Amino acid sequence: MIYDIIFFTHANNRIGFGHASRCAQLCRILKSIDESLSIAFVGVFADGSKELLKQLCDPVILGDAQGLIGIYDRMDDPEFPHIWSSSKMEQLKRACRKVIFFANGTCKPKLPRGVACIGYKPGVPETYAKDFYWGLSFAPVHKDAENDANHVRRDHSRVFVALGGGATATSTMKVINACKLNNKNHHVDVLLSPVNKIDLKALETTQFSDVEFHKNVPDLTHFFKAAGLVVASYGHLAYEAMAYGSPICLVGQKQFQTEYAKKLEEKRLCVSAGILDKLTEVQLAKAIESAQKMSNDLSLNTAAIFDGGGFNRIAEVIYNQYSGVK
Repeated sequence: MIYDIIFFTHANNRIGFGHASRCAQLCRILKSIDESLSIAFVGVFADGSKELLKQLCDPVILGDAQGLIGIYDRMDDPEFPHIWSSSKMEQLKRACRKVIFFANGTCKPKLPRGVACIGYKPGVPETYAKDFYWGLSFAPVHKDAENDANHVRRDHSRVFVALGGGATATSTMKVINACKLNNKNHHVDVLLSPVNKIDLKALETTQFSDVEFHKNVPDLTHFFKAAGLVVASYGHLAYEAMAYGSPICLVGQKQFQTEYAKKLEEKRLCVSAGILDKLTEVQLAKAIESAQKMSNDLSLNTAAIFDGGGFNRIAEVIYNQYSGVK
């Protein structure tokens, strides 16, 4: 069988769930545009990620497949995101008529001829060309259109913590402690990654009240709207939070995450705390406090940049490419 669209992606504790989550949300939007589309996911996925993917879009997951459009959404080198696998690219090109590459770097990658590119990381692309789509307007975010009657009031005593697949019990506990250093009465919601098994017994939170853990949550809208602050590892979730105007303090678990977060901080869209492992709890608490003091300005700045239409723009590019080759 030749599928209309193949998402060539993956999810594990080294690269997290962000890439697979993005593909799942695009799958849903594309199906809403054309319910007859046949779509498959090709790649290796941790068991927990399969469970959450089933809630998001119930995908067909295969080890290999052919398609009209192939979406290359992977992080082939977790330390250097701009590096991609030429052999995997050739594999996808052989399997599909047209390939669309989702860039993880801050500048235009040197792709094979005929491969389209979508990128949004903060940076200045060297050139613009045909089949090249770049900018924060293509950040993979969606913001619902609920009216004011359904508005959730932002509660500045709540902190939403999401550290992604690279989190450990130690790093998670450090963030919780830092939040409580600023105000022991803050309510802290902690999102656990579907690709990472953290022993909750190792999280010694019994001395704290108002700490809740959440896992396999298909829709994070409520947390983005309700939290007075989001403390997150740089990644896809951070952009989703900013689309809702969430004030955000970003931490890095890898060097590139800190470098990218600094670029967002320069645009006054977040506070960048630095590398989590190198921060003391007191240093992290000061960064969190700084973000809380700037929360109103951060919300206004992110709301002005992100209109919530990024996912729809990406889906439109994919569908137009599909219409051109079917």
